[in-house]
Amino acid sequence: SGWHHVAVVAPDANVGSAPTFYINGVAVGTSNLALTSGGPASGDGSPIRVGRRADGAGQLTGAIDDVRIYGRALPASDVALLHAYTGAAVVAPQITTQPASQTVNVGASVTFTAAASGSPAPTFQWRKNGTNLAGATNAALTLPAVTAADAASYTLVATNAAGAATSNAATLTVTTSGDLTTALLNHWRMDEGTGTLAADSAGSAHGTILNGPTWTSGRIGPFALRLSAATGSHVVANQPSDAPYVGALTLAAWINVSPGAGDAVVASKVSANGAQNNPFDFIVLGSGALYFVRANGSYCAWASTATLGSGWHHVAVVAPDANVGSAPTFYINGVAVGTSNLALTSGGPASGDGS
Repeated sequence: SGWHHVAVVAPDANVGSAPTFYINGVAVGTSNLALTSGGPASGDGSPIRVGRRADGAGQLTGAIDDVRIYGRALPASDVALLHAYTGAAVVAPQITTQPASQTVNVGASVTFTAAASGSPAPTFQWRKNGTNLAGATNAALTLPAVTAADAASYTLVATNAAGAATSNAATLTVTTSGDLTTALLNHWRMDEGTGTLAADSAGSAHGTILNGPTWTSGRIGPFALRLSAATGSHVVANQPSDAPYVGALTLAAWINVSPGAGDAVVASKVSANGAQNNPFDFIVLGSGALYFVRANGSYCAWASTATLGSGWHHVAVVAPDANVGSAPTFYINGVAVGTSNLALTSGGPASGDGS
C-alpha cells in the first residue's frame, strides 16, 4: 500500500524483446506470459487513456500522479532519477565549500568541513586517499587525537540521483614539531588497565593507586583512571628530591570533571602535614577555573580567568622560572587563557620537603 513509482522500459520495436520493470527506481524480475487470445493489432490512432482501458477494464481505484511516456528506452539511472524526483528541478551536486588543508601536531583534533548543493539534497561520503571512510557520511569530518597514520588526502563525495561531485583534496599534515621529551620529569600514562601501579614512563616516580579508583576508557591510549571523592581514591608517586621542581615548571593532563563538584587536584607535591612545604599545587577549582600555587622561599597563587565545561579537556600550566612571583600561563585545550593573581589569606607554602 502507499505511493509507489512504477515504470516499464521496452528496449526496441520488437515485441519479443523483454521489457524491464521498475518499482521505486529498482529493476525487478520479468516473466513472459502466454496470451490465450489474440493480442492487440497495430494502432488505429486511439487516444491514450490513464486509469482504465477503452473497454472499461483495469479501472484504477486510487491516486495517480506524474505520468510520463518517453520515446526512448530510459537507462536505469534515469529511472532512478524519476523515482527521486520531487517536483523541484533535479540538479546534480556541486561542491560549494571546499575542505581546507591543515597542518597539526600529533594528538590534535582536526575537523574538515565542506558543503554541497543539489536537488534532491545530496548524501555525503568522506574518503581518505580515495577510499571510503566507514561512518563518515556528514558534511563535517572530525578526527580526534590524530596520529602520523592520519596524514593523508581527504575528499568529500556528494551524490544524488542526478550524479556526484567530488571536492578538492584537503591534505592533512601531521607533524611532531616541538619538543615533548627534553626535561620530561614524570609521565604517568594511566594505561595499565588493571592493578594498583601507575608507571612513570619518563622517570622513576612510579605511582601507587590507592582507595580503589576504577579503570575507564582513556582520552589518550586505551585506559584512564576514574577517581572518586566518595572513596578518596588517588595516586601517590614517591619523589624524594624537590630539586627538579623548583625552577621553570610545566604540568599538564587530560581531565574529565564536572564543574561545581568541588576542587579537583590535578597534581600536588605537598607533605602530609597539610598546606605547608609544597613546591606546587595544580587544581581545577569548583568554579572550573585553573589554580596554581608554588613555593620557593616565598609563595604566590594564580588562577585562570577562563573556566572548564564538562567533558574531556587538556589543561596545562607553565611557570616560566624559579621566581614564584612570575605569572604562569594557563592553557585550556592548547590555547593560552587569561591569568589573575590571587591574594592568599593565610601563610603560603614554604620550600619543599621531598613529598
